[in-house]
Amino acid sequence: MQKTKILLDKFNLSLKTLDDAIIESQILNI
Repeated sequence: MQKTKILLDKFNLSLKTLDDAIIESQILNI
């Protein structure tokens, strides 16, 4: 159970990083 939570946290973190990168690229495209 603990392992699953750690994996989920890492997954959420990478999703957030991806979101940030997309937002940054949209800002640069303006």
